[in-house]
Amino acid sequence: MNLTYSIFLLAYLVLVFIFAVFSFFNIYHIFRFARFTTANIIIVIIYTVITLIILFISLMYINQIDWQQEINFLPEAGNLFKI
Repeated sequence: MNLTYSIFLLAYLVLVFIFAVFSFFNIYHIFRFARFTTANIIIVIIYTVITLIILFISLMYINQIDWQQEINFLPEAGNLFKI
């Protein structure tokens, strides 16, 4: 049974999408329901900058991987019963 590394890329992209949705709602609620202060704006900017830095670094590492390479989970049936 062979799978490609692209399965992990899809899982990563799903998690990034979920994180982006939660981040959008958090930032929306900060601006909508919190007091409009300089501290809130600075917190949102720091959060956004750190998130973008993490995303940029992860994309740098993701670009170095060959996503078509296969992972062999099970040995071939002919080699399974040889002693």
